[in-house]
Amino acid sequence: MKTSVSEMKKPVSDASTSLIISKQQKQALSKEQQTFNRLIKKIEKLQAELEKSAHTLQQKLDFYGKHIYPLEQRELVLLKELTRCLYQFFRESHLFSRNDKAILGEIISMQLHNILHLEQTEPDDEFKEIFRAVEKRDYDEAAEEELDLMKEEMASMFEGMGVDLNIDDMDRKMTEEEIFQKITELKEQFRKNAERNDAPPRRKTKKQLEKEANEKKLEEARAKSINSIYKQLVKIFHPDLEQDPDIRLEKEELMKKLTTSYKSGDLHTLLKLELQWIQQEGINVDKLTDDKLALYNESLKQQANDLEGEINQLLHHPRYQPLYQFAASPNQLLYISVNDIKRQKKSLLGSLSQSLQALQGNANRALAEIREVIYTFKNRG
Repeated sequence: MKTSVSEMKKPVSDASTSLIISKQQKQALSKEQQTFNRLIKKIEKLQAELEKSAHTLQQKLDFYGKHIYPLEQRELVLLKELTRCLYQFFRESHLFSRNDKAILGEIISMQLHNILHLEQTEPDDEFKEIFRAVEKRDYDEAAEEELDLMKEEMASMFEGMGVDLNIDDMDRKMTEEEIFQKITELKEQFRKNAERNDAPPRRKTKKQLEKEANEKKLEEARAKSINSIYKQLVKIFHPDLEQDPDIRLEKEELMKKLTTSYKSGDLHTLLKLELQWIQQEGINVDKLTDDKLALYNESLKQQANDLEGEINQLLHHPRYQPLYQFAASPNQLLYISVNDIKRQKKSLLGSLSQSLQALQGNANRALAEIREVIYTFKNRG
């Protein structure tokens, strides 16, 4: 008796749902079967990693938005007020020695950079004036010089790799999305240049021609196989002729999954759906021929590569830019402790509030606070 679509969807043991080909008695697995099993395990591991990484990053981003971002906004307010207070004393030249005034200028400069980092926008006229006074240069000119230096370093790096990439249109006023788009364009340009540099001679060898012919044949067979699986399963899962309303709903869900997998070329999911049907019909999955497995294996290799690329792109997506400041590199995003960051921010806010309170008190207390800060800065390890 055949199982229903409803029964196909019920959770069963891993042994019956896995795509892994089992070893028969006194019969070793073929090379293609072993490769198939290895790739299936790799893909399932990568899919789980991608899902877990996306969930973890979203949790951290949500926590940042709810708990850390408001602290940063409070930090920004305190830093601005603190910088204004420090600058008022900086303008009183007679209160400090030349050396101490220079150190106070460095301290103010550090606070300015902290403010710019938190706001990620150009400073207003008041802070541009403070920047000019302590840095001895115009803010806009300094920002342009910094961008030009970065572009020179990038151009030099690409030139050393023998690649000519155009980065003239990079602008310091570009948004995060625009920067991400530009980086994506540069990667694609880099890939095309690399392919051009590695391109084989115009006159191809017999071996190269045979390889291209085999690859074309394999791709055609792969497309034919995927189409075959799809057409076969469409007949089974199509809900239009189903009378039972519950089973019709189940078939509609299966059809959505089937269509999505087919359009995206997700062979792994198509295989799982095909396996469900094979089990329903009582067909042994171990009987798949090596020719068919060779076909699947090439597609599964590509899918594994695509999944690895998706994981890497996920970590570099601009939506997680607020978290980058807390990680040494995007690859470390998954390991940052947002709870620790929250505690550190609260501690910092306490220190800033105390300093600001001292600076906004009577003149003698404020001056004593600044001298202590200068002394600490001079003797820092």
